[in-house]
Amino acid sequence: MLIASLSGEVIAVIVLAAAVVFFGVLTAALYFRMKRAVDAAKKEKGEETADGVKISGGVRYSESDVIGDDEGMRITFRKGDVVLSRGVEYAVGKGGLMPGTYTALSAAENRPVFKLRVAGFVREYKHGDKVVLAEGDSVSAVSDSVILR
Repeated sequence: MLIASLSGEVIAVIVLAAAVVFFGVLTAALYFRMKRAVDAAKKEKGEETADGVKISGGVRYSESDVIGDDEGMRITFRKGDVVLSRGVEYAVGKGGLMPGTYTALSAAENRPVFKLRVAGFVREYKHGDKVVLAEGDSVSAVSDSVILR
């Protein structure tokens, strides 16, 4: 009897409101289900990270520029850093590393001293020392891998 007394517009509004509520609940349920699946996939891939670390393009980046603290040396990796693999020679200039001043960071844990070959000369550097690279030079890590920032 109550339904018979309602006009067609009121019934249409009630049906539409019920449909909106139904689809809202369905969307929320699907969102949380997909979020749980994405989190499980990240965990399976090992993409859970420590505080102060972000992942971009499959590479872990630190959000801190600090290269040392009270406990000793800290090894971080930031966007724009260059990793010199041990024994590989890198050219400075067009098509290679940009000329300029870099901070050399040891990529080897607990070894703050390393050797670099710059322009053919081997020299010992410490974690945090400055390295000046000129156009036409070549650089390579001799003892351990090195990060240039």
